Amino acid sequence: MHLDGLSIVETLKNDSIKQKIITLFIDKGALPIADITKEIGLSVPTVTKILGELKDINLVSPVEKTKETRTWNATLYNLNPKAGYFIGVDIKHNKVIITRTDFLGNQISCENYKDFDLWGNPDALNHLHQMIEDFIDRLEVPKSEILAVGFSMPGRINSAKGISYNFFYDPAKPFAQAMSDKLEIPVYIDNDTRCIGYAEYLLGPSKGKKNVVYVNMSWGIGVALIFNRQIYYGKSGFSGEYGHISVFDNEILCVCGKKGCLETETSGLAIHRKFIKALDEGSCSIITNSIKDKSKISLNDIIDAAKNEDVLAIDIIQGVASQLGKYLAGILNLLNPNVLILGGSIGVMGDYVSFAVKSALMKYSLNYVNNDTDVITAEIGDAGGALGACLITRSKLLGLINLEEEQED
Repeated sequence: MHLDGLSIVETLKNDSIKQKIITLFIDKGALPIADITKEIGLSVPTVTKILGELKDINLVSPVEKTKETRTWNATLYNLNPKAGYFIGVDIKHNKVIITRTDFLGNQISCENYKDFDLWGNPDALNHLHQMIEDFIDRLEVPKSEILAVGFSMPGRINSAKGISYNFFYDPAKPFAQAMSDKLEIPVYIDNDTRCIGYAEYLLGPSKGKKNVVYVNMSWGIGVALIFNRQIYYGKSGFSGEYGHISVFDNEILCVCGKKGCLETETSGLAIHRKFIKALDEGSCSIITNSIKDKSKISLNDIIDAAKNEDVLAIDIIQGVASQLGKYLAGILNLLNPNVLILGGSIGVMGDYVSFAVKSALMKYSLNYVNNDTDVITAEIGDAGGALGACLITRSKLLGLINLEEEQED
C-alpha cells in the first residue's frame, strides 16, 4: 500500500503515537525497537504493532545493514526514503531555487533559475508554475510520487491559510490554493527565514537541540524561533519580524514604512548605505578599482570586498554586526535558547561577523544566559530555503506541525 500526500494527512491526523515515532526517526535517525520503546515509553509489542502499520503504508522500513550498522544485532528501522518525494521552491527577488528531497530529507537534485523577476513581471505566477512543471517533468520518478510542494517566500505569510500578503496576493484565492490547482499537488507555503532556520535546525550543528533561534542577516533582519522543537508562528504566522522593532531615534525610512526600525542601522541595507556614504566622504575601497559608478555597487560587492581584506568594508560590516549583537543580547536574555545561529549573506561571513556579534553578546547579555547559548554560523548555504521548504512541508504533511493550533482565526 502506498499513500499520496492527502491520504498521509488523513492517516496520521490525531495519531500522536505514530507522530512521536516519526519525529524520533527525524531527530535521531535509524533505531532498533528497543530504543524506540525507551524513548516513547511503550511496550515492545505495542511499538512492533505500530511499526508494522507504518510499514504497511510504506512510511517506515527496515534499514539495510551498512559498514556503520553491521555490528547491530537488532533490526534498525527508519523512515522509508522511497515513501515519496517533496519539492521545495525558494522564491527570491531575482531567481528561483528548486530542490527535491526524498522522504528521509536527503536532497536529491537542485536547480537555479536566474531568469525570474518577482517584482516587475505581471506574469510571474505563470512563469513560476512553468518552471516547477519543467523541473518535475525532468525527474526520473512519476509526478504521482511527489507528495507535496513547499514554497519559501519573503514577506508576510499565513501558513495555515496559505496566504502570501506581499507577493501573489489575491483575496479571492490564497497563493497555496492557486498553485495547488495549477500543479495538482498539495502545496504549503512559509516565510523564507523560517524555512532556512528549520533546515539549519534539522540538518546543521544545532540538530537535537530543543530551543533554537536562527538570525537571517541579509538585506533585512529576520529570525526563526524554535521552542521545544516546535516552530513558533504566532497568531497569524507573522512572528520573527525582529528587524522591525523600533530602537533608533533616526529619520531613516524603513522598507516597512516606519522609522527607527532595527534593520535601518543593522542590516545589509544599512551596510550598503553606510558604505556608499563613506565613499562619498572620501574613503577608499578596492571596489572603486573595478566599479566606477557608485550607484552600481551591490551588497554582494561589499561582502566580496571584505573577504578580500578591504578595510572599509570590514570596518562597516563589523560595526553593523556589533550593533546588531547588542540587540540580539535581548533575545538571549528573553528566551535563553540553546543555540543562536547566524545566517544570511552577512551572517555566514565568518569571524568578521561572528566575533563582533559574540563580543556584543558578552557585553550586553547576562553572563549565565550567555554561557547557556552556543553561537554558531549557518552551514547549509544558498539552497537552504528550498531544502527547508521541503522539510517544513514534510512536517506539516505528517502532522508534526499543527498549523490549525499555531495560527488561530
